[in-house]
Amino acid sequence: MIRFIVGFCAIVAAVGAAEGSVGLAAAILLATGGHILTLWGVNGMIENGDMV
Repeated sequence: MIRFIVGFCAIVAAVGAAEGSVGLAAAILLATGGHILTLWGVNGMIENGDMV
């Protein structure tokens, strides 16, 4: 669950960074990392039975 939340927050931060002064490449890398963390968190929740 923590990985899912951290990943989602990273995606939101990447969107904010893309609109701000951060370069597009850095925002894409941050969003990709957040997406991977989110999927890893979903996989863990499915394995633990927290999500159907």
